[in-house]
Amino acid sequence: MNVTAYQRYYDVDGAKVPRVTAMLEAAGLINTRWFTDEARDRGTRIHLATKLLDEGKLAWSGLTEEERPYVEAWAKFKEELGVIVKEREVFLCDPQKRYAGTCDAIASADRGTSSAPPLWVLDLKAGAELPSYRIQTAAYEDMLHATRHVAYYRRAAVHLLPDGKYRFRPHTRMQDYDDWAAVARVIHLRLNHGLWKLDD
Repeated sequence: MNVTAYQRYYDVDGAKVPRVTAMLEAAGLINTRWFTDEARDRGTRIHLATKLLDEGKLAWSGLTEEERPYVEAWAKFKEELGVIVKEREVFLCDPQKRYAGTCDAIASADRGTSSAPPLWVLDLKAGAELPSYRIQTAAYEDMLHATRHVAYYRRAAVHLLPDGKYRFRPHTRMQDYDDWAAVARVIHLRLNHGLWKLDD
């Protein structure tokens, strides 16, 4: 599969597939005032650093004073909840339903239990807490079901804070799946009628 990312879509083997986050924004569920160039740059750097940490390749000495507490928060989260990251930056796509996205992490978390730990769809955040995050993880889980045929994942956002702490926010509302289905339906209607364009 050949995949190239653009602002509103992924090119998947020559087909334009809308991005989940772009669809949520087009539906009015993401307030873009939080997404300044500075915030985007910080988020990109923090995501890369946490990924390197998960891969055992992080040079802590290379982190800036701004980046370090966010990465420490991720390390603390993993240690305290017994998190084992299975995959990072997981590209997901449902070509039949025509949407795609990149899940930050798929991980297990045992909290010391003896039974097989559940798998979690985790979205890492370094900014404000927004209601759309629940719908975003529901979209990712929906694509995982379609492509990997796993019966159940748990979903959560992990908010990494500038003081080195974190907030773990499990997403348990079943309504999130209906909300995502509604978003997808409306955005595809807008696409089909020329009211939203992928190339803008």
